[in-house]
Amino acid sequence: MSPEQILDQLVERQRARNAEFELGDDRVQDWLFDELADAWRAAQAEATQAYEHWRATPGADAYAVYRAAQDRADQAQTTVADRKPPPALR
Repeated sequence: MSPEQILDQLVERQRARNAEFELGDDRVQDWLFDELADAWRAAQAEATQAYEHWRATPGADAYAVYRAAQDRADQAQTTVADRKPPPALR
């Protein structure tokens, strides 16, 4: 499964269970935050690879791949930022 698919699933789960997690158990909050952060890091790593590929092989297609990957990483970062971090990270 690709990082984008994993992120999409995590974001969808978060939306579907949003009410459950709002005031839920901190262990669930910690787990969800960790998973979202991992997905963000994976998406950013993919965007970095796409950027390096575009730099090595300039062109419209490579740039489009890079921009799509960076957009996914940006969305993942926004999703992480919208979540309350676990108590240990506050």
